[in-house]
Amino acid sequence: AGGDALERGSLSEWRINGMEIAMAFLLAESPATNLVVDCRGDVCAGPCLAAKKAVAAAKIGDVVEIITNESSDLTDAFDGWARKTGHEFLGYRDGDGYERIFIRRGR
Repeated sequence: AGGDALERGSLSEWRINGMEIAMAFLLAESPATNLVVDCRGDVCAGPCLAAKKAVAAAKIGDVVEIITNESSDLTDAFDGWARKTGHEFLGYRDGDGYERIFIRRGR
């Protein structure tokens, strides 16, 4: 509705007029990717370390897809990590028992 104030905190803290919106970064379509890292079965820290290595190996502007079946809290962690390190968290898509997370290499 016109005039709604949209504010963004962290991934899970989108608000319109004080009301939270869940899954703000849930993508309708997958972006084209340059590199895919399948971390299904890896426990916490594994997907994060694999993503860090993959993004470092990618060229500036490349999109890296991380596939993980870890908890959805990882999407929040990837969003924060990408912002702190100069990359862009594009969002995620739900798979069948896993999530597909997309990060564009910034610098």
